[in-house]
Amino acid sequence: MKYYDENSTEFDEFNYENDINDFNNGSNNLENEYENENKNESKNKNDNENKNENDNDNDNENRNGDGNNDESLKDKNKYTNEMTTSNNTSSNINNDNNNLGLLATKKLLSFSKTKKNTIHKRTVTQRSITSRAKSASSNITELCDYQNVFKLIYNFSQISYQCISYLSKIGLTNKTLKVLLKLNQQYQIHKINSVNSNISIPKNTQKTLFSIFHLIIEILLILSTVEKRIHYSLRVRSCIPTIVGLIYLWNTLNQDKKVIQCFNFLNAISKNVNNVTELLSSTNILHIHKIYFQKWTKFSKARNACLLNLLQCFSLQKKFRKNILLTYSMNLILKIFLMEKDFTNQKNILKIIKCLILDEKGKQQFLDSNGMKLFYQKIKSLPTGNLIEKNKNKKKIVELYLMMIDIIRCCQPKTTLPFNTSLKVWNFYEIAKLKLRSIDKDMNIRAILSSVTSNNDSHDSSNNAKENSYYNRIYNLTNSSQNHINNSNVILQHINENITSLYSLHKEMEENITENNVEKKDLSQFFPEINVSETIQNSNSTSQLKSSSSNLALSDSNISVNTIKTLGNTVTDMTEPLLKRTASTIRYILLNEVNKYISSDKHPTSILVYDRCNDSIAKSFISEPNILKFDSNFESGNLELAVKICDYEYDLYLQSDSNVERGQHNQWFYFSVSKMIPNVLYKFNIINMTKAYSQFKLGMQPIQYSIKEKVWRRNGTHIDYYRNNYIRTKGKKKVVSKKYSDEDSDNNNNNKNENNNNDNDDDNDEGNYIENEMNNDNKTTFYYSTLSFSAYTPYENDCVYFCYHYPYTYSDLQRYINSLIKEISPNIVKRQTLCKTIMGNDCDLLTITDFVNENKKMDKPYVLLTGRVHPGESNSSFIMEGLIDFLVSSHPKAIFLRQNIIFKIVPMLNPDGVILGSQRCNLAGLDLNRQWSENKVSPKTSPTIYWTKTLWNYIIDEKEGLGSKVLLYCDFHGHSRKKNIFLYGCELDKSEIVGDITEKTFPTQMNNHLNYFDIDSCKYVIEEYKKSTARVVGYQELKTYYSYTLECSFAGYENKFNKQEHYHPKHLKHIGASFIKSLYQFYNILESKKKISNNNSSTSLDNITTNTSSSSTIDLLSVNNNESNSLNN
Repeated sequence: MKYYDENSTEFDEFNYENDINDFNNGSNNLENEYENENKNESKNKNDNENKNENDNDNDNENRNGDGNNDESLKDKNKYTNEMTTSNNTSSNINNDNNNLGLLATKKLLSFSKTKKNTIHKRTVTQRSITSRAKSASSNITELCDYQNVFKLIYNFSQISYQCISYLSKIGLTNKTLKVLLKLNQQYQIHKINSVNSNISIPKNTQKTLFSIFHLIIEILLILSTVEKRIHYSLRVRSCIPTIVGLIYLWNTLNQDKKVIQCFNFLNAISKNVNNVTELLSSTNILHIHKIYFQKWTKFSKARNACLLNLLQCFSLQKKFRKNILLTYSMNLILKIFLMEKDFTNQKNILKIIKCLILDEKGKQQFLDSNGMKLFYQKIKSLPTGNLIEKNKNKKKIVELYLMMIDIIRCCQPKTTLPFNTSLKVWNFYEIAKLKLRSIDKDMNIRAILSSVTSNNDSHDSSNNAKENSYYNRIYNLTNSSQNHINNSNVILQHINENITSLYSLHKEMEENITENNVEKKDLSQFFPEINVSETIQNSNSTSQLKSSSSNLALSDSNISVNTIKTLGNTVTDMTEPLLKRTASTIRYILLNEVNKYISSDKHPTSILVYDRCNDSIAKSFISEPNILKFDSNFESGNLELAVKICDYEYDLYLQSDSNVERGQHNQWFYFSVSKMIPNVLYKFNIINMTKAYSQFKLGMQPIQYSIKEKVWRRNGTHIDYYRNNYIRTKGKKKVVSKKYSDEDSDNNNNNKNENNNNDNDDDNDEGNYIENEMNNDNKTTFYYSTLSFSAYTPYENDCVYFCYHYPYTYSDLQRYINSLIKEISPNIVKRQTLCKTIMGNDCDLLTITDFVNENKKMDKPYVLLTGRVHPGESNSSFIMEGLIDFLVSSHPKAIFLRQNIIFKIVPMLNPDGVILGSQRCNLAGLDLNRQWSENKVSPKTSPTIYWTKTLWNYIIDEKEGLGSKVLLYCDFHGHSRKKNIFLYGCELDKSEIVGDITEKTFPTQMNNHLNYFDIDSCKYVIEEYKKSTARVVGYQELKTYYSYTLECSFAGYENKFNKQEHYHPKHLKHIGASFIKSLYQFYNILESKKKISNNNSSTSLDNITTNTSSSSTIDLLSVNNNESNSLNN
C-alpha cells in the first residue's frame, strides 16, 4: 500500500496489514480531535447540535461508513456547511472558516500517513472528503491547499476498494477533471510540446504544482478502475491536450515514471474511438510516444505493455495509419519484436504489424524490411518438436505462430487466380465433351462396408452373431460382384450417352419453350399400394422367385430390439478421431509459408500439368518421373487444373458447378494421383474453395483410397484451411450475420464457440460467413479460400484417390436399388421412375409399405423422404441407405411402420449434379433446394423437384388426388461448419398443435435415440431467404406440419464426454436406422394423443345428446306399440 508524504512528492511503501488492531483507536482519536476543533471555532453552535452530530457519527460507524443512505448524505452536507466558507464570504479566500478547514485537512493528512493510525473506519474521512472535494473545485486557489486536499483524497483511496467506490459515487471524477482544466487555463500546460518546451511556471511553485498534477493523474487512474465508462466523459476530451502537455513536461524534467503514468491514463481512455481520434488529431502524441518507444530496454514489462497497447489503439484507426508509418519505421517495430521476450508483448506487437500492413505502404515496408526473414529467425528461436508440446507457454507460442501465419498471408498480393484464364464456365457444350471412365478396376467403393464387419466389439458372441446375420444380408445387397460390375458398366455407358446428347440439348434449353407443354402423367401409377388387386396379383406372380430371396427378407425375424443399439456401440468403437492441430503442425505450416517467400527466386515458374479439358497436357508429362499424374475423368470427379509449384507441392483448381458463375460453389473434390514416390510427403493446395470457414480448421481430414490397400480411410497431415488473397467476385454487399476469422482458436478443438457463432443453415454458402472488403465503389470483394494438406503412400506404382467425403455416386445408388429389388420381396418395396432429369437419367422413387395387408390401405398416412438435393453432400446418401435397410428389414418396429405408414422415398433428387461432380446445383445451374415455391418450380429446368412436389400435392388433394395426408417430410443434407446431427423445422401455430405435440417432439425423439444428436443446434425459425426450400414450402403450401431438414456434419460428432470422432459410413447408416426408430416413437405418441382428444370430444357429445336420445327412444317405443296394436286388431 502506498501513502503520500506531505513533505515529498514520492510515495512511501507501507504495509498496514500487521496493524489492523490499531485502526479503531486511531480513528477514534482523530474523531475526538476533530470535534474539539469544531467546538472551539464554531461558538454559535449550541450543545444540542454537537450532541446530534456525535450521534450521527456513531451511527455511521456502526454502518461501516457506507454513506449510501439519505441520512448520511444530509450529515455530510451539514458538516460541509460547518467546515467550508459560507456563500456570503466565498470570494474571500483567506477567511477564517476556510483556514480552519484547511487546518483540519492538514491534521487529517498527518494522521493518514501515520503507521499506527491508518484510517480503516472511514466515517470522519468520508465526511471531510465530501466538503474538501467541493471546495477544491470551487473555492480553493492556493496550490498548497490543492496539494493537501488531493493528498488526502489519494491516501483515502488507498485504504480499500470501497473507498474508491465512495469517491466515484460523490462525483469526484468530474470535480478532479474540473480542477485539471482550471490549472491548465492558468498555466497553459497544453501548449507544451516538442517545439515549445519552455515552462512559464514560477520556480517557487513548480514543485507544488507538479505534485498536484501527479496526484490528479494518479487519482484519475484509480477512479478509472471503478468507472468503466470514464472514457465517455466529455471533460476527458477537453483534458487530453493537457495530459499530452504533461507528458512533454515530464519528459523535459526526465521524469520517466510520471510519463508512463500519463501514458497509462491515455491507454485507459483510448477504449473510446472518439478519444483516440481527438488524441491523434489535436496533439503531437506520436512524437513523444516514439521517443519512449525507442527506450524499450530501459523499462519494465508492464510499462512496455502500456506503450504497446496505446500504439495498438492508434494503429486501429485507418485514417491515421499513414502518419504512424511516417513516425515509426517498420524496422523499429520488427527490431523490438525480435528483442522482446514476453509473449504478451510479442502478441501485441504482431497485432500492430497486422493493422499496419492493411495499408499498402505498411505492407511494402514490411517486405522491404525483410520481415519474412526476421520471422524466420524468431521461429527458430522458439521451442521445436516435443519441446513445444511440453512447454508451459504452449498456447501462447501457438498464438504467435498463428498470428505470424496470418501476417505472412496478408502480405500476398491481391490478384485473380494465376491460371484464371484456363478455367472454364461449364455450360452444356463443355460438359458434352466429357467421357467418364470406369474406376471399378481400381476400387470397390463398397469395400469400406465389408471391411467393417471384420472388427469385433466387446459384446458377447450371440449379439455379434445376430448383428452379423442382419448386416451381412445388407452387405450382400451392396457388395460388388461380377454381375454388379457388368451392371455398373452398363450404367456408365448410359451416362456417357446422356452426356454426349448435351450437344443438341444445350440449344433446346436455350430456346424459350412454354411451360404449357408439360408431359402429362397418370399420377395414380406412382401409388401401387392403392391398387389392391394388382398388388396381390403381382405378389402371387413373384411368389416363385428364388426361395432364398424371399426367405432372406424374413430370415431375421428373431432379431432383438437391442441389435441396433449393439450396432451403435460397434460404430463408436471404430474410432477415426478428429485430427488435433499440434503446435508442431502449425510451426511446420508457418515455416513452409516463410520459405515460400524467402526462396521464391529459387523456384521455377509454375507448370500446368493437368487440364481436364485437354488430355494432351497430361500426356506430355507421362515420361517425367518428378511430375505427378492427376485424373478426375470419372463419375463425381471434378478436378479441373493441377499446377506444379515445386518438387513436392501442387496447386489444384476445382471445376465449378454447371452453368453457374465461376467459383460460386466449390467445396466437393474428388480426384486421383499416381506416380507418387513411396514415403515422400506431397503437399496439395486446393486454392479455389468458396467457403470462408470449414471443419478442416477443427480436425476434419480428407478421405484417401489406395488401390494397394483397397480401403477408404481418413488421412492427411498438416491440414490448414484459410482465406487467401485470390479475388473471386466483386458485387453488391450482402448482409451477413456473422463472420469467421482466420484467427480461430485452432488449439481449442471443441465446437462450443462454433455452435454459438454459427446458427445458420449450410444452405447459404455465400450470403453468410464470407470475409470481404469494401472498396471505394461500395462493392464487396469476395476471396477464395485454400485447403492445404499433405499425404503420402508407402507403395510403389500406387494410385491414390482423394475425396472431400466418402463418395456415393449415381452408379452406387443404381447398384444398391437393383440389389434391393432383387433380394427384397415386392410385398415390401417397389421401385418406379419418377421422371427423367435434364440429362436423361432416371430419378428413382421407392414405395415401402405392407402391400399384402389390405386393411385400411386408404387410411394410412404418408411419410415423404428425399435426399441428395445437393450433389456434394454424399453423407446424406449413406443415411438414406441405412434408413431403407432398416425399413425393409424384419425388425418389429419396421414391420409395424410398414403396416401403418406408406413411405415415398426419392433417394437422389439431383443425379446429374452427382455424376458431374457438382457441389450444389443441377445441370441447369439451379440450386434445387431453392426451387420448391410455386413461382420457381419448373418441369423444364428442375424436373425432379417439379414431379416430387406434384406427387406431394396429389397425396393431399381431396378433389383430384387421394385426399390423404403427409404425416412427416424430411430432406437429408450435409453440413460443412458444424459437428453432430441436428434438425431444422417450422414453428407451428397454436391451432396446429395436437395435445402437447409440437415441432420439437420429433427432434426430441431423435435426441433420445442418438448419442451424437445435437438438440441445441435445432431451430424452427423461417427465414425470408429460406421460403423457397422444401422444408418451408412443405409446411406453408402443402400443409405438412412436421416438415424437417436433417443436417449431418461432414466431419464427425462430439458427445457429452467431449469425445470427437469422424463419421464413418457405418455411423451414417446407424443414423438412418435411428431416424426410423424415432419415427416409430413419434407415430405412437401422435396416435395416443389423437385417441385421447377423440375420446374427450366423444364423451362431451354423449353428454349433450343423452336427453334427446332418451326422449326419442320413448317416442319410438310408443309408436311401435301403437303399430303393433293396430296390427293385432
